[in-house]
Amino acid sequence: MLCIQFFRGKWLRLLAGNTFGDISPLAATKAGKHVALIMLSFGLALILLAFADSRTDMLSLILFSVGTIYTISLVILTYYFWLKS
Repeated sequence: MLCIQFFRGKWLRLLAGNTFGDISPLAATKAGKHVALIMLSFGLALILLAFADSRTDMLSLILFSVGTIYTISLVILTYYFWLKS
């Protein structure tokens, strides 16, 4: 449910650093969409692992890997832009 609300642009004050609405609405919406995609990827991977069989093992591994790579790339890009400013 939280993933869907983040993707819709709702409940964005739950994001880290946006407790008091410090981030502009456009930036918060963009960050919410990124967080929603990561949450969706990890959530689907965990659901597939819970009902694991030989067909879903590879799919859950792929989803988990995509979520991990996406998370790491966002952290690196955020750190890069923070150093640049």
